[in-house]
Amino acid sequence: MKDIHERRKNLIQILSGTDEFMTVKQISSLLGISERTVHNDLKYLEQSYEILKRSGVGIKLVGNHKSTNDVSLSLLDRRMEIAKLLILDDQTVTINQLSENYYVSQSSIINDLNWIKENLLCSFDVDYIATERGTRIEAKEEERIRLLVSYNNLNLSMGQNTYQLKEISRILSSIYTDEICKACLHVVELLQSEQFQQKADYYLQNIYLYLVSFVYRMRIGKHQSTRDGNQLNSLQVMELTSYLLAHDVLAQINEKLVIKISPDENDIYYLAMLLRVNNISFIQTTLKPEVQLKKFVDCLIRKMSEVLNLELAENHQLVAQVSSHCIAMFERIQNRIQLRNPMINIIKQEYQAMFELVWLIIDSIDHDISNKLSEDEIGFLMLYFQNEMEKHRKSKKVIVVCPNGVVASNLIASKLREFLPPMDIIEVTSIDKIAKNDISSYSFIISTNYLSEQEIPVVQVSMLLTNQDITKIKKVYEGIDIGMYCKNDAHTYLRTKYLNRDYVLFNDGEKTKEKVITEVCEKLLDGQLVKDGFLHAVLERENISSTSIASGGAIPHASSKYVNKTCFALYVSKKPIEWGKYSVRVIIFFALAEMDMAQSKQILAEAFNFIKDKNVVDMLASTSSKNDLIELIYGGDGNDR
Repeated sequence: MKDIHERRKNLIQILSGTDEFMTVKQISSLLGISERTVHNDLKYLEQSYEILKRSGVGIKLVGNHKSTNDVSLSLLDRRMEIAKLLILDDQTVTINQLSENYYVSQSSIINDLNWIKENLLCSFDVDYIATERGTRIEAKEEERIRLLVSYNNLNLSMGQNTYQLKEISRILSSIYTDEICKACLHVVELLQSEQFQQKADYYLQNIYLYLVSFVYRMRIGKHQSTRDGNQLNSLQVMELTSYLLAHDVLAQINEKLVIKISPDENDIYYLAMLLRVNNISFIQTTLKPEVQLKKFVDCLIRKMSEVLNLELAENHQLVAQVSSHCIAMFERIQNRIQLRNPMINIIKQEYQAMFELVWLIIDSIDHDISNKLSEDEIGFLMLYFQNEMEKHRKSKKVIVVCPNGVVASNLIASKLREFLPPMDIIEVTSIDKIAKNDISSYSFIISTNYLSEQEIPVVQVSMLLTNQDITKIKKVYEGIDIGMYCKNDAHTYLRTKYLNRDYVLFNDGEKTKEKVITEVCEKLLDGQLVKDGFLHAVLERENISSTSIASGGAIPHASSKYVNKTCFALYVSKKPIEWGKYSVRVIIFFALAEMDMAQSKQILAEAFNFIKDKNVVDMLASTSSKNDLIELIYGGDGNDR
């Protein structure tokens, strides 16, 4: 069987080798293939080449085409093309026809269709219909648009880059036509003018991805389904203004199109909704949130204020920003519109604790809303509060201890001042004074000698304060590397009153994520630390967004309404366990009772001590038994604090 790419290259070479018209019968004879296959190949090649056809005369390649490299098609490209036929063009495809078109085996086409189901269709409310007549997809038009946006994002992710709008338009032009992409780009660029609320790039990119899909579907005669009449009668000022804006947007797009679209009233209402959920509105029409939403925002601000120990309610700009964001977020939830967060991976890597904290707070306010929020949405909200934390970051107090005398201690302190922020307080003292005085207000201790257990972290350094020592200090200062401490002192930063030794588990066999979660949650339930429903809630939370992080750890948790008493459970596995995005070996289960919500930031920080640093994960996973693990955490006595 000839390779499809080679066959199409030969076809292009034949056409480019002559200035005369050739018939399909002539080409069929030269290539030794059927006339039907020639027609199929020509239809495919017309996507990349200009082919002139004259009835009764033949076909001719227009222009000079020396290279035939673009005839090649990768496995992923083929699958994306088949997906386009099903999702974008509503075609019914047959395995036999696709096998002929792409000149691959029928089993390869079956694998392609399975890949499309698993990677594109599984999260959407669509009917995948496979009969003797072929395979097709049926879905409501609104759901098909959502599916197309997911298809767009997959196309963009194939480049492994973050694109600007113009580059996105160029990439999608091969799918939706250059004319449609440029018309939609023109409109989105207009939305950046001064008369509109200024929006982040991800809002504009999201509305663009919806627009090109929406306009293309209208171009082929597909329209939105009829809305509920009661909804239309209850339009508020914001909705009415969005309707007028949507009407103008479609008119602007039509001005740029040669073949016009004919939007009906339902299409305009649908676009009005898209504009609102992407937070696009005139400056003059920005409204205060409704009563129910205002209660949610007020409660969120109040609880985050308690947890972070900041007066956030007094920051009117923050309250306005969070309110504006939540108005659009609630409507996205209602209309099942997904807004992709381009920063989500960095957020979860750098600010995982704050990310989980915001999710816990929202869950304590409204469990139903929490279950409907994606990790992208939580990431957006988290940024508002992380930004406030950065603004109010306090200076640190550091103690320097050196048994060789005050002069040596002062020398170390002088070197510290060269790289620590000038607002930080560096004090020199002796070991005796540390034992006698209250040091709880200090951030950490720097000592040239080993110190027994202290209530704050200790960084042991050399007398000369080497570059390696400085690196250790910086990482501890930033709170990102507790693993730099020596193994013998692990209990000084891992030991916590929330982890009882009975809930320290060790396994040197193979287990799945689901089995580990079930085992630990049932043990916590038997100990009456959590309530019925905790297991299901943990699994549900993991299904929404994996709690694994790059260090090789995970922090499963659930709503506080399923918790009787705040506690941790530690599970260490010698063998890596697949846990969403990452494989993990250390899992710290986090159960927070409602009565401890005000202290959730500190409690969560103690839980993260077990997993936030790869050195600590490796250290815990290097133990050979449960007893070794307990000794590492609790020290020689093996008792809880």
